[in-house]
Amino acid sequence: MLAQLHIKENNWETASELLRDHISNLDDKEIRARAFFLQGQVLEYLKDFEGARRAYSSVPESIRNYDLVFNANRKEAAVLRELGDYDLAFDLYRSMERNDKNIDARTELQYEMARTIQLRGEPERALEMYDSLLRNEIVTPSPLTRAKIFNGQAEVYRFSLNNFQLAAAYYDSASQERVAENRLPEGFNAAELANSFGEYARVRQEISRLDSLLYLGRLEPEAFDSVIAEIRNQRQQELEQELLVKSRQQNQLINVERESETASVSAESSEYGFLNIKNQVRRLCLHPLRHRRFLSDRHPCLRLG
Repeated sequence: MLAQLHIKENNWETASELLRDHISNLDDKEIRARAFFLQGQVLEYLKDFEGARRAYSSVPESIRNYDLVFNANRKEAAVLRELGDYDLAFDLYRSMERNDKNIDARTELQYEMARTIQLRGEPERALEMYDSLLRNEIVTPSPLTRAKIFNGQAEVYRFSLNNFQLAAAYYDSASQERVAENRLPEGFNAAELANSFGEYARVRQEISRLDSLLYLGRLEPEAFDSVIAEIRNQRQQELEQELLVKSRQQNQLINVERESETASVSAESSEYGFLNIKNQVRRLCLHPLRHRRFLSDRHPCLRLG
C-alpha cells in the first residue's frame, strides 16, 4: 500500500526500491502476487523491461485471483515484445489463447499474436491473420479489437508496403469504431492519420495523372495510339477482374446467408440493427461505393465471406 501511495505521488523510483526490498518478506501469497504485479508495472514505467518481465513472471499461477494471473501473463508478453523477443511473446500469447479459461479473450489474444508477427517483420502474414480475424463470423472482435486491427493493417500498408491510399482507408476504418478514447492505445490517432494520408494519396494520384498526360503529349502520333490501345486493354482487363471478384463475393455472401439465416438473423438484427445500421464496417461492406476512394482487393469491404 505504501508503494501505491508513492506511485500516486509520482515517486516511481522510491516505490521500486520499496517493493524490491520487501516483496520477499510478504507471507500472504495473494498479497505477494499483487506486489510482484505492481513491481512489474513500476519497472515497465521506468523502462526496465527485463526487470518488469521477471516481476510479471513471478506472479504464481496457483493464486485464486485468475484475472491477476491473466493480466500478468499478458503484460509479460508485451514486455517481451519491448525486449525484441517476439518468438517468446508469440508463444506466450498462443498458450494463453489455447487456455479454455481465456475463451472470452480469445479474439483479443489472436490480435496480439498477429500484432507480434507484424512487429517481428512479417507484414504479409500479419495481414492474413488480421483478415482472418475480421472475417470470423462465429466470434466477432469487439469494437476496441477491430479498431486496433484496422490500425495494425494501416501501419503495414504505411510502413511496410508503402501504399498510402490503403493506409488511409484502414486508418479511416479504425476511426469509425465507437470506442471510448481512454480505452484506445496511447498515441492512437487514426482519424487524423486517415485525413492526412488520404490527402497525400489524392495529391500523389493527381501528380501521377499530370505526369502521364505530359508524357502522352510528347509522343508521336503512332506511339500515342499504341499507348492508348494498351491502356484501354489494361482497363478492360481490370474491369473484367473487378466484375469477377464482385460476382464471387455476391455468391459467397448468398451462401453464408443461406447457411446461417435460421441461427443468426434474429441475433444480428438485435445486435447490429436492420441492415447493420448500427455497425459501420458491416454497413460499408454492403455499400462499397460509399468508400469509392478506398476500394482495394485487400480492404475488408471487398473480402466478404
